[in-house]
Amino acid sequence: MTNRLYLDIETSALNVDTWSPWESNAIVVNRNWQVLGFAYAWDDGKVQSVYPPVDQPASEEGEYDVLAQLWTLLDAADLVVAHNGDKFDLRKINARLIRAGFGPPTPYRTLDTLKMAKKHFAFTYNRLDWLGEYLGVGRKLPHNGYAMWQGCMAGEPKAWKKMAKYNRQDITLLRDVYAVMMPWMSSHPHMGGDGCPTCGSMDSQRRGNRTMKSGITYVQHQCSSCGSYYRDSKSESSPSKRV
Repeated sequence: MTNRLYLDIETSALNVDTWSPWESNAIVVNRNWQVLGFAYAWDDGKVQSVYPPVDQPASEEGEYDVLAQLWTLLDAADLVVAHNGDKFDLRKINARLIRAGFGPPTPYRTLDTLKMAKKHFAFTYNRLDWLGEYLGVGRKLPHNGYAMWQGCMAGEPKAWKKMAKYNRQDITLLRDVYAVMMPWMSSHPHMGGDGCPTCGSMDSQRRGNRTMKSGITYVQHQCSSCGSYYRDSKSESSPSKRV
């Protein structure tokens, strides 16, 4: 059975000097960004979060402990599901892991729900919050904007707690949006086993046959758990031989 990890990180902002507040290059970086914390869940398990102690300001020492736990999770994962994960979360994670002296975790596959939204649909917006509302599964938690990030950097307990709660809701929303879109993902990574390649369930119903361009016919199934369509791995008939 494939270990599926839902993941979302929160990072701090860069602190830079600049000549202008509008579309200007930084003159010097005074403080680099870092991973503040993250939330995660395994399959349909409990949503959890990992953050530094709430009575301490953000620091590289606190980040190291967060990264160590993050590395352990990634090392155990077969599939990582994240919204904009391929471009943002996972690349950001790698950038901090390598700086902190970690080696790469065991290779895993990824599924980026932002990419899936763009590939299979023409939604008005592809933001996770908008998708959650549009698909009827929920919204992100409201917060007080950048002040929450500033509070974490300063070590304000209320800010840390609110950030972790906000982060956990993102995982709940991610998992629900993913579940709704899952049957439409024709390019979903194979989850292994002889059952549904999308979710791994062995419960399905036969839905006729599917004939490929080559003329080979396969029995078609629809998963009773996630709703995805798939075909048998072995063909039911071969194309007629040409005379």
